[in-house]
Parts: sequence; C-alpha cells; structure tokens
Amino acid sequence: RSWESPCRDRGWILWHPGAQQGGCGIQLGIEVCTTPSERWNHGTATFGDGTVYVYGGFSQRCADYCEDIWMFDLYMKGWLEVYSAGELSKLYILQPDNTIVPYPRVPIDDANPPNAGPGKRWRHSMAVEDGNIPWEERDEMAIFGGHRIWHGLSVENDQWNDWGNNNTIPYGGFLSDLWVYRKTLDRVTTNGQSFKTADTGGMTWRYYHPKQKCVPAPVTDWDSRGKQICYYVWPGARAGHASIFDRTHNRIWIYGGYVTHYPYLETDGEGSGPGVQALSTGGFVPYPTYDYYLDDLWYFDLTTEEWTHVEYNQSEPYPSGRVDMALI
Repeated sequence: RSWESPCRDRGWILWHPGAQQGGCGIQLGIEVCTTPSERWNHGTATFGDGTVYVYGGFSQRCADYCEDIWMFDLYMKGWLEVYSAGELSKLYILQPDNTIVPYPRVPIDDANPPNAGPGKRWRHSMAVEDGNIPWEERDEMAIFGGHRIWHGLSVENDQWNDWGNNNTIPYGGFLSDLWVYRKTLDRVTTNGQSFKTADTGGMTWRYYHPKQKCVPAPVTDWDSRGKQICYYVWPGARAGHASIFDRTHNRIWIYGGYVTHYPYLETDGEGSGPGVQALSTGGFVPYPTYDYYLDDLWYFDLTTEEWTHVEYNQSEPYPSGRVDMALI
C-alpha cells in the first residue's frame, strides 16, 4: 500500500475491454465475431480448468434471445466461440410432415448430435459443479428454466387452437426444462501459452425427462383393485430464479422466480388472436390471485434423477416469493 492509496492487490481488474456488436466483421464472406455481443440476463459458469462460459441472454445481434456459448480463457484473457448462433437449435427435429417437434417431446439419446442443447433463452439459472480438484477430469453445468418468445405469438396460433402449433416457433414462454452440460477439463494445455481447448468432442448436453411415479389407487369396487394413480414430480416453469450445485449430495437446488400465464395478462390480450393480435372482446384476468413471485425450494438428485419439493413448516419463518435473488 502506498500513501493515501488503496491496497495494491485489491479492487477491480479489467480482464477484457469488450467490443461493440461483438467486434464482428466479414472474413471470406463469413461473419466472424471476436467477442460475445452485448447482452443481459445471460448466465455464466466458471470451470475448474480456468475457463468461464457465457450462455444465452437478450441481445440485439441475436434478434431476441441468444443461444450461442462463448468461452473466456482466464490465462489468455481472450474469448473463443464454443457454439455459434443456430447450432443449439438442431435439437428441434424436422418431421416428415414439415412440423418441428421441440425437445420436451423428443427423447435425447446417442443418435442426436452432441451439440444439441437448450436453445434460445434468458433469465435461466446456471450452476456449475466445483471441479477445481486436480484429479477431476470433468465439470458439469446445470441449466434450468428461463424464458423465450412464446410460441403462441406465431401467425398460425390463436386461442381457438389452444396455441398448440410449433411449426415456426418452438415451444416457448416460461420454461421448466433441466439440462446438464458436461465439459472435459483441459489439464494439458500450459496456462497462458495457448487457449484452453473449446473442442466440443468430449462435451455433451443431457436433457432430463420427468420420471413417472405410481401409487395404488383407492379401491372403491372390485374392478378398481390393483389399479394405480401415476403422476410426475417436477418444478413448475419460471424465470429469474436461482440455482446452485450441491457437490456433497450430488444435487441441484433451485429457488423462487417469476411466472405468469399466457396470453399475458388478460384472455383477450396480445396473442389471443392470430399471431400477436389481440381480440379485445372484453376478456378477463383468469387468475387474479395467482402467485407470480415464487417461494418454492426444490432439489434434483443426479443419482436418482428425481426432483424433491422441500416442504416448509408454515409455523416457522421462510423467505417470501421473489425474483432475481442470489442463492449460495
């Protein structure tokens, strides 16, 4: 410390100055960007090999919500693009009748491309496993929920077909899907001599399907004996929530967030008619007492691949519903 100055090893350090509009230019007829474009409500995750990943968010260059993934090498202090815009949409499979099936209806298996992933979104949560341990060979990053353009705003959708068409816009609005990205850590590259590898060969996405649970049904007559009631345990859709990776118990925790119903907010609002049109026929607010701000706490066990809802003791204090909070 010098006279009347702050401590030399404290305060902010500028790792990279950034670039307007991603520093993009045309090279041999191809647009090449040097930096992630300006964005907000994206997600970040730091892996154990000294790399920081940025995913999603809202950006003008993405036209709306982003799906590109960028890697920042902490030692080289520079950016590399891992997935460009459009690559993570390959999971929306084109059917023979020219319809597009979004991922919640399609099983994920080895036949899918290794770069299939969550697609466009913002205000999602990202939590990464603490893999900064010498003998660990990989880290896992979990992405849950978020929001993107509601598919009901496409021209072929209105309240008469219950906004069930995904021909031009994949399923959207508030999301409740869970993805885990596994990254093979680069322990070989010498720090500061060249970039850590951004090769996706050893890195894959996995989409977790809801598991069905069944219990014996109440026996009311002879014919109902042996029958079961089946259901799914899964957190509801949300955005602006928080999550954290629990390495000790191999769990992913999520808390809170915000959600509403579509069309937003009245039944005759935007989207009730074809595309973004509003019917304006004197609609009503269907859920006037709906809890838009959530206060529920969940954890996903990566071993059993099941969600558990943590029930609160209503006689004891607990956090009220909120959005854009921190979870540590």
